[in-house]
Amino acid sequence: MTTHCINGRGFTGNTPTIVGRSGQRIRWYVFNLDTSPTWHNFHPHAMRWKFGGEYLDVRSLGPAESFIVESEIPPVLLLTAEEEKAQLPEHRPPGATLHQLKADFLFHCHVHHHMMNGMVGLVRARQSLWLTEEMAHEISHRTGLPLDDGSNACPDVDPHPCHGHGGGRWEEIPGAPEVAFMHSVLLPNTQRVLYWGYTRADQSRVWDYSTPAGSYMLPANQPADSPGLDINTSNLWSAEHTVLDTAAGTVLIHGGFSPDKAFTFDPVSLTWTRVADTAGDRFYATTLTLGDGRAATLYGNVKTIEIYTHGVGWAAPIVMPVGMNHHQYYPWTYLLPDGRLFIAGPHDPTHRVNLAAPGAAEAFATINGDRSTGGEKGSSVLFILRPPAYQPIACCMGGNPAAAQKTVEMINLSAVAPAWTALPDFNVPRAEQFTATLLPDGRVFVAGGVSGGPDGDVCEIFDPRNPGAGWVMGPAMKYVRTYHSSFILLADGSVLAGGDPQSGGAPTPHERFFPDYFDMLRPVIANAPATINYGTSFNITTPNAADITEVVLLRAGTVTHGFNMSQRGLECMVSAIGAGVLTVDMPANENLAPPGWYLLFILNANRVPSTGRWVRVTA
Repeated sequence: MTTHCINGRGFTGNTPTIVGRSGQRIRWYVFNLDTSPTWHNFHPHAMRWKFGGEYLDVRSLGPAESFIVESEIPPVLLLTAEEEKAQLPEHRPPGATLHQLKADFLFHCHVHHHMMNGMVGLVRARQSLWLTEEMAHEISHRTGLPLDDGSNACPDVDPHPCHGHGGGRWEEIPGAPEVAFMHSVLLPNTQRVLYWGYTRADQSRVWDYSTPAGSYMLPANQPADSPGLDINTSNLWSAEHTVLDTAAGTVLIHGGFSPDKAFTFDPVSLTWTRVADTAGDRFYATTLTLGDGRAATLYGNVKTIEIYTHGVGWAAPIVMPVGMNHHQYYPWTYLLPDGRLFIAGPHDPTHRVNLAAPGAAEAFATINGDRSTGGEKGSSVLFILRPPAYQPIACCMGGNPAAAQKTVEMINLSAVAPAWTALPDFNVPRAEQFTATLLPDGRVFVAGGVSGGPDGDVCEIFDPRNPGAGWVMGPAMKYVRTYHSSFILLADGSVLAGGDPQSGGAPTPHERFFPDYFDMLRPVIANAPATINYGTSFNITTPNAADITEVVLLRAGTVTHGFNMSQRGLECMVSAIGAGVLTVDMPANENLAPPGWYLLFILNANRVPSTGRWVRVTA
């Protein structure tokens, strides 16, 4: 629980705290109050305190030199009808167990109208409730309340309680990128990013961020080094990519200006290896990993889907319906929990399709129509899938048509009749390429896509849990990032940015965005398993166990042309909290988190994430 810092007196570790159970009574002895013109008063905050038969915030008691008053410790949770019913033995749901919750309620005395001249204290209420694990998880999300382990240890406190979640800072990365940041891949189980772009035999580079300054390096070889190939037959400009489920975290990369050529990249040896060609040309296609671990590539130059099995090759193409032919270049495609694919744009209408029966695809018209007239402008993101329902909610945003530039839309694919609805507009029109990036706390970060100014313009952050706050503006980038730029989340929760337009004939320096949680006390993962299997439980060791409310997996990113083809987030349920250890449940459904490499994050009640830890999710 965060200790309030109010009136200059509520510092961590020295705030007077009364601990009791909801329903217990407190008798307050209040004395030596001043009844002069600057009279003092006493009052508790929060609507749940009841005085004089009324629930009020704030109930002020005074002026009086001294008095005695009794109050009842408020309930931690105001129960819904379902939760209240579950407390009755005859209606208790199967599997319900007794859960402990806690919450802090403020009280203080102060000089009237002069808050800084007072004293503040807390009442820590504890409440026992019969809940199923799903009910407890839903309550945690709805209220932010942590489960109570009975401790009263001094908690971590948000050092910036008055700062909205939209701050952060940019830092320029020293060194020359040498090649364009058109494509970027977060290499699993490393602190490295693979990137490439444009026509040159040494087209790819690796950036290592294991040191604060980072360093650029060449991989062990290049695609053009493959036997029988040169840059003209191995040019991966405008290719597509995904991370496969292998022990090394092998990356599949194919298509582009050499549209049928395919390669893998090994994050351990930093080597390129040629694999079987695709049947169709794949320039500007999209490639993603399916729930069974195979990779699917769709559209580009041809109106088909091909499936790749590592070590085997490509299966025969699947012909797609004529009514979906407008999904040609870099379709924003997501794997849904039921195994179907959803194409969220950039062209209208969007579609949901079953690869086993593509002819029965469903169409969903957007509000603002196409988001790109060429070059694939705008961006898209799938919000983190959260238990218990794991509702898939996709967004499309920005783009160069006038109706698209500032607008953002979402669609809930779990609805009986899914339909696109409007979300708050951007503060800044984003008509060019930018990448919507999931942060580990579930917020969506966007930057770039703005040209014509002296810099890259402001970044913006949207919180799906607080949509009414809209897009909160953050600091501006130093460099313009538009066509052939990319943005990718790093393991520590920062975002790496780079790419066009070029300046002086060379790529502009890369920049790195550090969100506001870098200025906060962050939870720490002391240990976690290297491999997580579907349908099992696993343990995370952390000194912050009592404060953790979320465990999130974010898939290793693969970005180009405004879209992270591999971006995916999954929240796992915390089933038990012990002394320094969390027990976490991995869902059995592979479609929620396709096999492969993920960053594991733990988040506290203030939604401050840890640094990510690499784990492999597999069958």
